[in-house]
Amino acid sequence: MPIFAPRLVNLDENEVIRYARAQKTNKSLISNAVFNALIHAKPYGSYNIFDYDYKNSNIFFENKRILLNGNSIKKHLELCEKVAIIAATVGKDIDEEISALSEKGEYTNALLLDAAATEAVEETANELQNIISREANREGYNITARFSPGYGDFPLEMQEDILKLAEGNKIGIALTPSLMLIPRKSVTAVIGFKRGNTIKTHDCKNCDKTDCNFRK
Repeated sequence: MPIFAPRLVNLDENEVIRYARAQKTNKSLISNAVFNALIHAKPYGSYNIFDYDYKNSNIFFENKRILLNGNSIKKHLELCEKVAIIAATVGKDIDEEISALSEKGEYTNALLLDAAATEAVEETANELQNIISREANREGYNITARFSPGYGDFPLEMQEDILKLAEGNKIGIALTPSLMLIPRKSVTAVIGFKRGNTIKTHDCKNCDKTDCNFRK
């Protein structure tokens, strides 16, 4: 199982503003949040690649088949022959810093750091996806965008299987009884390997999950 630790050198401040829903926030506060996130983030990623039966939405794992439930993920992985199951995190230190700011009453700074931490884990996942894309290309595949439990009707209950397949425990990710990832700034996702030039992407306007906080 490949594990990697990318070096984050910058974060997109516009994305931080979007996650924070804070268009009117002083730019210096955004820059400080990004700087603070880069100090406290400890980015790690892991992934495994499996054969995939797209007709039955089954991942082949050891001598078992794991069904990916939901029409959304089935449509996303249509015609895919393999899948990469990924996990990414920026660690617990940044969670602790967000909590410390809140406890001191620095609520704006805590909110902005939380948003910057979200952007940090997304960038970590992007770096991991780039690695997987190169590996897929060497085998003659293109990849889909990543698709996480909770997108569309891909149930959050799949989180346990997805985390296990990605071996996220080896980079410090655990799952609470309520299916939340710990550290909080962690993600898991499925990426499809597909022949041909058409690559599916996950786009907010094409998603039927209308109550998502990340919808623009």
